[in-house]
Amino acid sequence: MMEGMRERNIPLGDEIGRRARVLDSEMSAFERMKIKKSTIYRLAAASLVYAGSMALMAAFL
Repeated sequence: MMEGMRERNIPLGDEIGRRARVLDSEMSAFERMKIKKSTIYRLAAASLVYAGSMALMAAFL
C-alpha cells in the first residue's frame, strides 16, 4: 500500500518542482533580494524574542 502512495506522489513532486523552477526563473534579482532580506529580518526578530524570553525566565528564577 505504501509503495502505491509513493508512486502517486512522485509525479506530484515533479510538477511542484517544475513550477518552482519556472517561478524562480521568472523572479527578478530585486525580488530575490527582498525575500532574503525579509527572511533575515524574521530570523533576527525570532532570535531576539527567544533571547528576551530566556532573559526574563532567568530573571524570575
